[in-house]
Amino acid sequence: GRIWVIPNCAPVLSPAELADRAQGSTVRVLFARRFVEFRGTRLFAGVVQRLLAQHPQVEFTWAGEGPDEDWLRRTFADQPRVTITKYLPQAAKEVYVRHHIAVIPSLASEGTSLSVAEAMGSGCAVVATCVGGITNMIIDGHNGLLVMPDADSLYGALHRLLENPALRRDLGAAARQCAETSFSLAAWKNRWRAVLQQVAEM
Repeated sequence: GRIWVIPNCAPVLSPAELADRAQGSTVRVLFARRFVEFRGTRLFAGVVQRLLAQHPQVEFTWAGEGPDEDWLRRTFADQPRVTITKYLPQAAKEVYVRHHIAVIPSLASEGTSLSVAEAMGSGCAVVATCVGGITNMIIDGHNGLLVMPDADSLYGALHRLLENPALRRDLGAAARQCAETSFSLAAWKNRWRAVLQQVAEM
């Protein structure tokens, strides 16, 4: 009776903020997390190369830092449709709202993923591997796409989203609704308030 589960909270974009998302033929895909292999950097890099060759309308952003950064910069040095950048945590909303798809291709070590919660709150279509606590956040085909942590599964899900704008919109809308209910700051505060009240009454 003294164990409580309080998931990470993340910003949830308002309808007005969502209206700022660029529309048009270009589809922007985001990887926003630490550049380490167990977070899926090298798995995703191979998939990015395949997708760039087949989808001229797609652009990719790697947003973060870590030991794989130099490797990523060398790998995509001659690719103008790939951007590698950094951002501060308080700028997460501004980063996510510029993208249509968010990818969380973790290989291991995931609880309630903050990256997944941020992507959902931003209304991105989420593609994530079925690793750890991610499976408690994404319902495959409802508020995102869950894939096995291998290149073919990840490629297949992203290819499907790049070919289907309606699916991107529907998954993004459902993800945002789930985030507002379960991962918003308001929900987080309510959970903590309930815990503190219970502890105070012990």
